[in-house]
Amino acid sequence: MPAMTFRIECRCNICETNAEKAGASFPLAAEVPMALSQVALTSEGRHGLVHLAHDPNRITGASARLRTGVRPAQDEPGHEPLGVFRATVTRDGVALERDGQTYHRANLVGDDAKDGGLFEVMFADGFWMLATAGDMTPLELG
Repeated sequence: MPAMTFRIECRCNICETNAEKAGASFPLAAEVPMALSQVALTSEGRHGLVHLAHDPNRITGASARLRTGVRPAQDEPGHEPLGVFRATVTRDGVALERDGQTYHRANLVGDDAKDGGLFEVMFADGFWMLATAGDMTPLELG
């Protein structure tokens, strides 16, 4: 089963300068495994993970990316499904309507002490909504 990831961005001055030097779009973004969601809750943690994803040092950067699973975010408009939304924790009308649909983006936006990570997820039609980690089921590669 593939690791479920979410997208984070860093808008600090350092990342702005690094993006400019590399000719990359700003803000710099990274796809981060769910296991690192607690690190991404702070601005320092987000900066560190985004920096890791865009580390220009090919040897140490590549090695660290392989160990952690952090990678530069893909900005192309068509994203493959990451998983299936299941309205198990989020039980409002919209969530129940979206139950069973695939989501294609997942951005960590906070932490819920009761239910774990709080994410904004994007569905195939471009609609975004909030969901908890308990509502998100990663797709299996077959």
